[in-house]
Amino acid sequence: KHALKGLADSLRIDEAPTRVRVVTIAPGQTDTGMLRHSHQVQGLDYHPEHYIQPETVAQAVRYVVEAPEDVHLTDLALRPRVEISLL
Repeated sequence: KHALKGLADSLRIDEAPTRVRVVTIAPGQTDTGMLRHSHQVQGLDYHPEHYIQPETVAQAVRYVVEAPEDVHLTDLALRPRVEISLL
């Protein structure tokens, strides 16, 4: 993950003259088939309300893409509202 962040930071600097925006979006655990399957394989209970909905991630991406020209979003971390570690 650190290497990808470094790559994004480098691209952001390199592409600044072209006004291409480079954004690192890091969604936390998201309610997907893969996560559901992982829980099933491990014999764990699954509570979809504990995870980010895919639509929420899509809305965040859309926000980044449609951001006004006077702003450069660099990093966006999305975390579930429920702290999984506290359950």
